[in-house]
Amino acid sequence: MKFLTSCAVVSIAAAITMAVSQPLLAQAKPSHAHIGHVGDHWSDTPDGMGLLPAAKAEADIAARHAGLAVKAKDVAGIKTHIGHVMHAIDPTSSESGPGKGYGVIKAAKGAVTHINLAAGSAG
Repeated sequence: MKFLTSCAVVSIAAAITMAVSQPLLAQAKPSHAHIGHVGDHWSDTPDGMGLLPAAKAEADIAARHAGLAVKAKDVAGIKTHIGHVMHAIDPTSSESGPGKGYGVIKAAKGAVTHINLAAGSAG
């Protein structure tokens, strides 16, 4: 019975150590959190994706619609697709469009900010 109790104590101690050490490891390298924001996840991007993937997704939409504007048969088509390009670059510049609503500019500025924060952080 003492063996079982010792195993239980060791298991609980190991669980507590793991629970405490994970946040401490994350705190030990704050630069990694900023790198994660650039590449993997950010709180207000579409689907919580990283800032750089958000910028690329919006830039891809802008490029696609710039190509469609070039191929448009009339001025109305050109205007429509240029509006879509503008929306993907900066959603505040155009009422609507097929962009994700975040914008290349906002995502790129966020990525630059977090790259600089990572560069200036420990780890």
